[in-house]
Amino acid sequence: MALTRERLRSPERRHFLRATCGAALAWLAPQPALSREGPSRVLVCVNLVGGLDGSSLLVPYREDAYYRARPRIAVPPPGKPDGALPLVDGFGLHPKLEPLYQLYLARELAIVPAVGGARFGRSHFAARDAMHSGLDSVHGGTHDGWANRYARARSDNDRAPRLFSTTPELPMALLGEAPAEMAAGDRDLPRGEDDAAYLDALQRLYEGSADPFARSASRALHLAEELREKARRVRVGQRYSSAGRGLRDAARLIAANVGAEVIWVEIGGFDTHRSQGGSHGLLANILARLGQDLFAFRQDVKGAFADVTLVTLTEFGRTLAETGAGGTDHGAASCMLVMGGRVRGGRLVGSWPGLDRASLHEGRELAVATDYRAVLSEVLELHLGLDPSARRVVFPGFAPEPLGLYADGG
Repeated sequence: MALTRERLRSPERRHFLRATCGAALAWLAPQPALSREGPSRVLVCVNLVGGLDGSSLLVPYREDAYYRARPRIAVPPPGKPDGALPLVDGFGLHPKLEPLYQLYLARELAIVPAVGGARFGRSHFAARDAMHSGLDSVHGGTHDGWANRYARARSDNDRAPRLFSTTPELPMALLGEAPAEMAAGDRDLPRGEDDAAYLDALQRLYEGSADPFARSASRALHLAEELREKARRVRVGQRYSSAGRGLRDAARLIAANVGAEVIWVEIGGFDTHRSQGGSHGLLANILARLGQDLFAFRQDVKGAFADVTLVTLTEFGRTLAETGAGGTDHGAASCMLVMGGRVRGGRLVGSWPGLDRASLHEGRELAVATDYRAVLSEVLELHLGLDPSARRVVFPGFAPEPLGLYADGG
């Protein structure tokens, strides 16, 4: 069958070209107008998709209500078999997160308990869109994302922050007027004779065309080989799980020094309605991989870790009580991990509302004590250097209380 423009525009070919072009853009060195002297500070956002059960990751082992509500899936306290790893103030880390415990003890990791969006609701889609938008809620259509607004707030004639996503499609947080690029690593590079034939046909078919699709395809064609060569030169030494490939790609972006300022990573599997388990089981296995992948990322970025802050995000937490199926339903607050070379680690940041019934949100789940935007605002201002006056552009109508994530104030 002849290669026509219609066939080359098929969904399968467009997906292939989008991945090729996006990955190529991500691995290129920044253009002179975007470059700057000295090390680049980077924010890596790891979106834990599905709603992380913060009370399994950060175990409130001195709360009797925790064990009453979870007779099958509670994590035992420190000192008990398969017990939590002791932190401070009656909290422990899930026992499968030993790699993160080492970062906590090295004061490179802080944990924010009872964090979330106060009015997200319990719908995955609504909560996700609100979290990505940086607004209390999203109504009446799509909004641009908080990371894109950050890039616009920082842009000037000499410099523009670079946004990257390691996901197959750009997340809403990065959508908007500022350009954002996909960086899916070498697993999305064109492979095989069929793809090579399509690329060759594209070049011949669209040569000299002003078609927007043609321009994107042409750019991908010219950059694909450079991408492959740069990807071959940039290597990371640690092993990652299949779920952690985005963290591997983020480490490679940082090592390649492409001028990234915000890198978006997504890891799924946290919607644990059934068979969640406690120290062992479904969630324990997911957390074990997450801990290993985050530790691998920290090892791979090496000395650049001083210029990196990594935060985890999730659309909501889970109910306090376990379900009849041994899982948890959609809730309100979860927790956030904040790690980096300049982070005041080895501690919990923020406040804890407690698990007595009067303190629970709607009598069923941990209430939000810290808005996730307070964490992001502090990282954007004290780590990336956003002017505090520009916060109202990034998070309209939000005024955070300081958390003290950084010892040196930025």
